[in-house]
This record gives sequence, C-alpha cells and structure tokens, in this order.
Amino acid sequence: MHRTLTTLFFILLFPILVFAQDDNVVKDFAKRAVDLQSVQVNEHLNVLQITYDDDVFELVGMNDQMQTIWRSTFKGHPYQTAKFKGNVVTIASSEFSLSKGPSNTYNAFFIDISNGKVITQNQIATSEDTHQHFPQLFTGDGNFCKVIIRQNDLKYGAFSIGLINWNKNIKAYNATTDLQELELNDKLEVVNSFKPEIDAGLYIGSAVNNKGNIFISWLNSNSVEVYKYGNEKDAPSKKLSSDIPIGTIELNTDDEHHVTALVADEKDENKVYYAVIYKNKNKNPELNVGRFDFTNGKESSTTEEFIKKERKRLEKSYVGVNKKINDPEFSSDQMEFKYVNEVNGKLIIALATYYLVTYNSATLTIDDAILINGYDLDLNQKFQQLMPVKSSNPFTKLYNGFNIANDKLNILSNYTSGSFNSHGQALGTLDLNTGEWDKMDILSKKHVNNSDFADGKGVMWFGNSYIVPYCNPKSMVSYVRAEITLQQNQY
Repeated sequence: MHRTLTTLFFILLFPILVFAQDDNVVKDFAKRAVDLQSVQVNEHLNVLQITYDDDVFELVGMNDQMQTIWRSTFKGHPYQTAKFKGNVVTIASSEFSLSKGPSNTYNAFFIDISNGKVITQNQIATSEDTHQHFPQLFTGDGNFCKVIIRQNDLKYGAFSIGLINWNKNIKAYNATTDLQELELNDKLEVVNSFKPEIDAGLYIGSAVNNKGNIFISWLNSNSVEVYKYGNEKDAPSKKLSSDIPIGTIELNTDDEHHVTALVADEKDENKVYYAVIYKNKNKNPELNVGRFDFTNGKESSTTEEFIKKERKRLEKSYVGVNKKINDPEFSSDQMEFKYVNEVNGKLIIALATYYLVTYNSATLTIDDAILINGYDLDLNQKFQQLMPVKSSNPFTKLYNGFNIANDKLNILSNYTSGSFNSHGQALGTLDLNTGEWDKMDILSKKHVNNSDFADGKGVMWFGNSYIVPYCNPKSMVSYVRAEITLQQNQY
C-alpha cells in the first residue's frame, strides 16, 4: 500500500477564494498541469482530476457556484476517476518518469466526495513487465468497480513519449499480449480476478454494462468478434461475430486518433454496439455500425460510405444557427471517433474529419467538422448533423467536451480564429429527438487569454451551467505544462 503524499482539503467560501477572480472567471486555478479529466457526481458537484508533471495529481471537488469545496493531492499518475458507492474512486500508477513512463503498479483511492478525504486506498495490481499497460475503470451506475488492464507489445522507453518515429511502433502498440480483469469491493480489495481470452486480431475495446457483464471485442481481418463474460464469470458465455467490408484500416495511435469503439446497452444486459471506421475497397472512408444481441445470437449492422460527393452534400445541407460561426468543412478522407454512447434508447456516434500539417517542424492535427449520427437501437439512422469545427494548436491535440442531459447533446469545441495560437470556443446544443440544433453559442473570452484553448475532457457539466478549463502553455518546450483558468457559463 502506498501512502498519500499529502491530503489537502478545505472548505472555501465564495468571497474568500484564494484565486484571482473576475465575474465568472477564476485565474491561476492550477499551474504546470499535464492533463485534466472531470466526472459529474450530480447536478451540483463535479470532481476534477488534474495531472501534474512532477509525479503528482490532484482531485478537486467543485460545485455549481464555482466554489472549490476541497482539494486533495496524491502521489502517482492517474488514469481515471469514476462514481462508486456514493463517492468516487481513482485508479493511478504509483509513479511516473519522463524516460520510462508510468509504472505498472496500480493503486486505487476511494474518496469521500463531501471533503476529499481518503476513505481507503489499496494497491490492486503490480507487474515487473516493462511493456505498456492500459488500465480502464468501469463502475456502471456506481454500484460496482471493475478494472481491465491491457498489455501491448511495446516496451516503455523514449518512444513512449514520442522521441523517435512512432510509426515504427504502431503494430507493437496495437498488439495485445495480456488482459487482466479485476473486481474491487468498497474496501478496494480484489475480490475477483481472471484473464479474458486474447484474440490475435486488433483490440477494438472493452465495455461493461450496468449489470456488470463484460464485453471484449476484436477485429480479425474482415470480422468483428465480441466475447461476453457474465458478471463474476471468468469464461466467456458466448462469442458472436459479424463480417464487414474492410479494405484498409488506420491503426489506433496512442490517444490520438480512434477508429474503433465499443459501448454496452444502457438497459439491455445482452446487447452491445460497435463502430469501426476504415477505407473500403474503393479507398473511400466508410463507417460500419453494428449490434450484437446475446439473447438470440443475432447481429445486425449498417454501413455508410463517405465518397467525396457525399461529404460535399453534407456540407451544403448544413443550416447554420449562428451567423458568426463559419460553415462546416467535412472534406478530408481521414476520420476518427470523437464520442460514442447509448443513452435513453438512442445510439449517438460523433466522428470528425482531420488532416495533418507541418508547422515549425511540428506535426499538427487540424480538426474539421464533427458529424453526429443518431440511431435508434435497431440501427435505423434518425438524424445526421454537422457542427462546424476548425481547430488546431501547435502545442497539443485539442479535445472536445460532450454531455447528454434531458435528450440534449452539448458539445464544447475549440475553433482556430486567424492563426494557430488564436482560439475561440463554441457550445452547440443538439436536440436528440429532432436532430436539429437548438443553439450554437460563441463563448466570451473576457478575462481569458485569446491564445488559451479549452480542454474538453475537463469540462465540468452541471444542471444549469458548465465550467470550462482553459489551458495556457508557456512554450513549445513545455507544451504539456499549462496554467489553468476556469470560466463558468450558462446553457
């Protein structure tokens, strides 16, 4: 068991916040931040996970009045925080170094959401193997805690932080050499552990439904295969497969461009959905969306080919709701998933086109428009909508924020205005019943630097408002070390 480095918690009254504050903006909220992630506990409370560059991370409880309720500091490198048994749980590597990456020893922290104190913590797994490991945390509605750790064939080292040609290591990165499932109780003790079957194909992903059933999917040549493991079962109950017409597929590369996705049905414990983007035999980008039903062993799927003429048609069909926002561009044949989820009987898939350019010897990803497809659970497409996006940054990849509430999909996006280091932000609200935009607002940058970009993964969503974290890197050399400013907005 590893002790917490420091646990700092305090209740801050709004008038005496120690941060510089103007209206709805809090400056200097954090410095030298590497990564941000948020988890919505309820309509009034979020927990923000902040990773720093010195082997330390913070968890911050923040309410919908933009008051910091508590801040707690820990040693290690965090992966994910999620709701669990009325509080939150965090999974983290015990240490991190720039040359070797994160360690393969994992600690779990069970945190009281009222004060940020550690209820309990425990070491849940350790390995002397130097290959890269990727833990995923699943808690359903907060009633269980499962961790799936995938190991690939790429060893930690200089290449793990991009210091040599990453393309030489893509195959090793995507190869899976080990899988382990851990189930934790509320004392963070491992009460069940097993190794799921490993397939020779490309790992699509894992999903866990609200009943605790595990689905693990693989892509073998032109076949998508899914294994189902019942709750507390260490052997698959069944395997289902579906053929798709793949020509070529771009492999996943680190946390950048995802071309595969897997999501469990919100209510039906026997259904799971997958999505794959690939180039078909005509060398056009194509989306394949499928459903597996383990009740009857049936599969169904639908495909959509994005030929150049179809991409142009989508651009022309866009009806703007804000004249200050440019029309969308959906021209590139390179595509990636931004968001895949099933909520209230609707399967939502958001993907985007992108292309790569070289700027001052750095390779930049420029995101074009986001395409949002809405399906019913029989995979009938109910709507298709574009959100104009044209974003890039010389320091880091920009992420969008997504949130669904009351059958409304909110998307927080950056857009580049004039130059690589000038950013605007927009919030689009899409009605999932009609497939039409309710509104698309440009966010004010008052009291926020024009060069700051929003970190979509760290947006804190509340019932009537949302807080956007803005990042301000200080130099190309320290691009991951950012000063954080918070801004609260109303829907």
